[in-house]
Amino acid sequence: MSHPPRKKTRPASTSPSGKPHTEPLAWLAGGVVLGVLIGVLGSVAVLRPESLGLESRGPDPGRSVAVSPAQATSARIENLRQRLATDPGDTGALLELAEVFAQAGQVDQAVAHVERALEVAPGDAGVHTRAARLLSNLHRSAEALAAARRAMELDGNALAPALAAFDAAIHGTGDLDAAREALAEARRRAPTNAAVARAAARLEQIESLFRAARENPADYDAQVKLGNFLYDAHRWAEAAEAYARALAIRDGDPNVITDYGTTLFNQGKIQEALGQFEHALFADPQHWQAAYNGVVVTMNAGDTTAARLWLDRLRQIRPDHPEIPQFERSLESAGS
Repeated sequence: MSHPPRKKTRPASTSPSGKPHTEPLAWLAGGVVLGVLIGVLGSVAVLRPESLGLESRGPDPGRSVAVSPAQATSARIENLRQRLATDPGDTGALLELAEVFAQAGQVDQAVAHVERALEVAPGDAGVHTRAARLLSNLHRSAEALAAARRAMELDGNALAPALAAFDAAIHGTGDLDAAREALAEARRRAPTNAAVARAAARLEQIESLFRAARENPADYDAQVKLGNFLYDAHRWAEAAEAYARALAIRDGDPNVITDYGTTLFNQGKIQEALGQFEHALFADPQHWQAAYNGVVVTMNAGDTTAARLWLDRLRQIRPDHPEIPQFERSLESAGS
């Protein structure tokens, strides 16, 4: 998501059932995407001497050959797989592969390698801590919190597991009780550490969001800020309630309307979500994020006719949007 103002460029990378898609990129945002995850790796353009009217002298052995990001990623994966062929218990290779697959949007592959690393090293606090970070980034918040808590059990002194548990609770599940528990453990382990102080400040900031929204139900900004936090924690129903309260106070901000629509989608309320995207475009006919979300939601629902109409609107507003060609290809395939 972009800040400020708050604009969701696409819905979160879960289906209305709450289960993650096996997709391309989320989008990851802010995070990350719903339905169609676009994870295309671009290539590096090489300016050739012929294009400047110069004679090509052939490859220069003194220069390195440019490779595309896709080639570099493939080479990295192959190297890690060779390490695992030699040592199937190489947890470093397993977790690094998980990171590579996560960056490529291959969530299922990433999670499988994290789970394998945990199976290989059930008593290694460091592996559990790193796994917790990865799982949190993959929006597997409950699993991330469980891995971090296990790491705390395995190592009663290290600070990293406690901070990983705090991050999983705050930024993943939005579970303030679990965050308080992790922060207390972090303070016990390193009471003067700067990272612990930052975590405490972050927790106080979030607790203040809840207090402000509860004590000032007519405060538009307080409701929006709470909605934003709950959205990022994927607490869709509570986020929808906060946004609805805000819009009842003051309607008309297409960013808030679009976020509200996305929370509805993630509860399986497809038509209500599309209605909010229409509402956002009525408030601002140039709000391309609402049109983009309309494409993604209708494609996810399998309604290719509606998706084409939403795509036409996106083209009118943002004809240069980089994902339009991918949408076109997906719709062509669906129509064949």
